[in-house]
Amino acid sequence: MGKKVALLNYKPQATHFAIKHLCEEMAGTFYEGAAHDNQFYKFYPNQAMFIKREWWRFIAAAKESMWGILRGEADKSMRARGMSDAEVGKVKQDTFEVLSREGTLPRGGKMVSQSQFAGIPAGHA
Repeated sequence: MGKKVALLNYKPQATHFAIKHLCEEMAGTFYEGAAHDNQFYKFYPNQAMFIKREWWRFIAAAKESMWGILRGEADKSMRARGMSDAEVGKVKQDTFEVLSREGTLPRGGKMVSQSQFAGIPAGHA
């Protein structure tokens, strides 16, 4: 049998730059809370170093956040920030394109079509 690889310890060789950027933002936010712990701060004395070393550990969380956008879970908050329906649709379209290029739009092991998500006109990915 082959060696088992824990997902949290597997650093991918490549990921879409938009996903990496979101991971870096998430890592920075995580650092701000975790740095209050002396042991954590001793190991990671500055945020930039933490982000550079650990951004990839946030890939699953970033993708789940992006899937949530496609499922409409962020629609209310985007509209509360003053975004129009067209702008919300554009965010969903852009998110769909990123996840499509990354090859991470799962549904029963198959890629899903853009028309399966509310707010994204079919054929605009």
